[in-house]
Amino acid sequence: MIVSRVAKGKFLAFAYTWSHENVAHEGYILAGYDEKQKLATAAWVDSWHQSSKALSCQGTIDEHGVISLKGFYEAPPGPDWGWRIVITPKSDNELQLVMINCSPEGVEDLAVQADYSRYV
Repeated sequence: MIVSRVAKGKFLAFAYTWSHENVAHEGYILAGYDEKQKLATAAWVDSWHQSSKALSCQGTIDEHGVISLKGFYEAPPGPDWGWRIVITPKSDNELQLVMINCSPEGVEDLAVQADYSRYV
């Protein structure tokens, strides 16, 4: 994962790679925060989890820097499902990315947990 500030520091970009069954994939989260509204927003794209439509997410950033976002995606012919993304700084050199799939009935299933450490 590469984390960088973009657009003169107004946004954080999280670019990551991963694999499933020996097939390489990549994803990108572009997150911003509106201090006035106390609202975090993000666009998330991933080469495996989505079609060519970005998932728009909203949420919060708490006093510890934990970014918690949720977006919804279509699952025809049924109702929309939810997707939660939580990015937790564990230290100055570590962060955790958790992604949770949320059924229309409110059942949450862990989809991804990735722990990252900064190369020094």
